[in-house]
Amino acid sequence: MKNLKKLGLLAVAAAALMAFAGTSAAHELTSPAAKKVEKGKSILAASKEQTTFSGVANVTCQQSLFEFEITEDGGKSLPVGGPVSRLVFAECGENADLKVKKTGNLQVTTRFAEFDGDGKLWSAALEITIEFTALGLSCAYTTEKGGIATYLGWIRGSKSRPPENETATVTIEAELPRTGHSFFCGSTIEWKGAYLVETPDYLDVD
Repeated sequence: MKNLKKLGLLAVAAAALMAFAGTSAAHELTSPAAKKVEKGKSILAASKEQTTFSGVANVTCQQSLFEFEITEDGGKSLPVGGPVSRLVFAECGENADLKVKKTGNLQVTTRFAEFDGDGKLWSAALEITIEFTALGLSCAYTTEKGGIATYLGWIRGSKSRPPENETATVTIEAELPRTGHSFFCGSTIEWKGAYLVETPDYLDVD
């Protein structure tokens, strides 16, 4: 009976891996074109415009950036990933105090099976708090609930930005679930932002 249970668990695990692999055959960052970005390299992106958080109250930050180090360089059915070393939101107005409690981890997967250079961005274990001073309310949000990472948005790779293969961009359109604190904070908050990848100056997801 124990052996049967073990075989059953192995079958479930294999099926999960095959399902993930079926969405795209590989996940790699390349810079320049076709040259794999190796472990130890970092990706840095800075906001092109205002970054907003919308929920029980709206917060607008004039500046934002994030940087993460690649500790897992991807491959067949394995995403690129690593810890976030910097996550900054600045000039967010006088009525709200936004603090990053945990920077978490980022993962990148290909966006489409045809490998057009675009990718999907996921976050786990990010935690932020927002104190709405005018409302006397403190709210906490995360990108991981029940062990599941949150889809943040998509990366538009350099080779899909003709004709000059411009710098890659990141579009954030994510709903972060609330963790703890008052139910007056709502169940989620919506994060929207547009970022330009500054390092490296050429980046694709293949």
